[in-house]
Amino acid sequence: MNHGNNDDTIEESQFIQGIKKMVNEQLREKCSLLISKSLEKVAIDGYHAGSIAPFGYQSVKVDAYCFGRTITRMKLKIHNGEFSIVNILFCEAIKLINEDNLSYAGLARKLNEMNLLRRGSKWTGQNVKNTLIDPSYCGEKIYGNNRSKINAHKQPIKIKCPAIVTKDIFNKVYRYIAKC
Repeated sequence: MNHGNNDDTIEESQFIQGIKKMVNEQLREKCSLLISKSLEKVAIDGYHAGSIAPFGYQSVKVDAYCFGRTITRMKLKIHNGEFSIVNILFCEAIKLINEDNLSYAGLARKLNEMNLLRRGSKWTGQNVKNTLIDPSYCGEKIYGNNRSKINAHKQPIKIKCPAIVTKDIFNKVYRYIAKC
């Protein structure tokens, strides 16, 4: 026997759905904060907290010790096959900067003509630019540059990693790109 009319049942159902939606949003936000805190702790401890290593590096498992237990973390290590391509890219960029003639598309074309691929794919001008401005290559991987709005107030974390190019070379390229 139905004591209420259908409108009351629909309103009650919509009310319950609204509460479920609010609870789910709160849980999502709480989970997001817990995950980001955990990844931030990994970065603060000097480990690689990303999924894909920058070109020129590989992510390798290392043992870390936490509260008397051994846990697996990831560190960046130079990738022997990609290392030389990164060096060539920076050397070619320096040559073009000295001529005041840097072109990302031109550098991409040159690498592709030399058959120096980027993990099996051809280089693009955007790949070239992203590589040339990434401080990982001079030994400082940055974690937290692109934070969600929940963590927007937090500063990025610098993680030491093996340098592929010197700070001088990186800074010369970076300054040139920044002024363009």
